[in-house]
Amino acid sequence: MEILIAQLINGLALGSIYAMLVVAFNLLLLVKGVFHYSLIHITVVTMFVCWLILDLTGSLAWAIPVSIISAIILNILTEPLFRPLVKRKAVIETMCLSMGVAMVFTEIMSHQINNGVPIGFPSGIVGGGGSLQVGLIYFSLANIYTIIACLVAVFIFYYFLFRHKEGRALRAIAQNLSVARILGI
Repeated sequence: MEILIAQLINGLALGSIYAMLVVAFNLLLLVKGVFHYSLIHITVVTMFVCWLILDLTGSLAWAIPVSIISAIILNILTEPLFRPLVKRKAVIETMCLSMGVAMVFTEIMSHQINNGVPIGFPSGIVGGGGSLQVGLIYFSLANIYTIIACLVAVFIFYYFLFRHKEGRALRAIAQNLSVARILGI
């Protein structure tokens, strides 16, 4: 029973991160019609940047803004590659391009960042500062932070989609692009 509970806790922590990626992935696919396979790789590169800043400074106050800025820069750099394909509704070409971009990011992550040495959180913040262990069940504060942060982000995103004008516009575009254009969205 302890192994089951431990696996459920780990699954919730890891699954909440996957859920965040899937929400972003679905939004791109529904609204823009882009199969942006490299989005996940951009997210991983952004996490690598966050880890490097954490290792250099040891401060989340620096790591989080720098990682957000790096994600924005990476998306701005890759967006012009996809724009002509999205306009032509070239789904297969978009998927192939995103796989190529993903391969480039994988190469950067595996060989260029940190000289091939695995990257991890600095020892001072591993586990989020504390943990609870009962038998085989190990529950760190980092797991709690991850689950809470992902739940908050999903609820904010849900609130945005269903309570704001811009969110309703995104849902209208996802449902029927032609009608949304006719209505001026």
